[in-house]
Amino acid sequence: MNRSANSDIIAAIFRRRMGNARKTRLFHDLPQAEQQLLLDNASLAPGERPVIAYLGGDTSWCLVTDRGLVWLDADGVHSISVFDVNRFTHDMGAALQRGHLDKRQFHELTVTLRSGETIVIQLEAGAPFYAVWRALDWMLDWANRPEQKAAQDSQVA
Repeated sequence: MNRSANSDIIAAIFRRRMGNARKTRLFHDLPQAEQQLLLDNASLAPGERPVIAYLGGDTSWCLVTDRGLVWLDADGVHSISVFDVNRFTHDMGAALQRGHLDKRQFHELTVTLRSGETIVIQLEAGAPFYAVWRALDWMLDWANRPEQKAAQDSQVA
């Protein structure tokens, strides 16, 4: 059974929303050296394919894969499956408290897991943020389809 979302659809959603930006690009559009650096550090599962990459610097990056998210922050490399996610949002209240009154300044994606845990992931502000968010929302809708939920439940049981 294929437990991966269609990477072509994820890429098309990203392209339709904005396409490549300064720090956020389709993975296959990155220079080979950057692709290799991410692959060497991301520890992707066998068969997992990176689709969108955000390169925030030496201590911050994020990959949207056909199975979920892998990112680096100050605490190290982390990964989550889209099947473990309850929702992707943005904390507008927190952004407003920091003085981010313009949605083009939003750059923190809030991920709420089914366990109730909340994770904040840094992304490139503005259109790249919204393009990644939209692609992740599509993945979450895909993961919540009845046939995907049934397959996931049978794997967990």
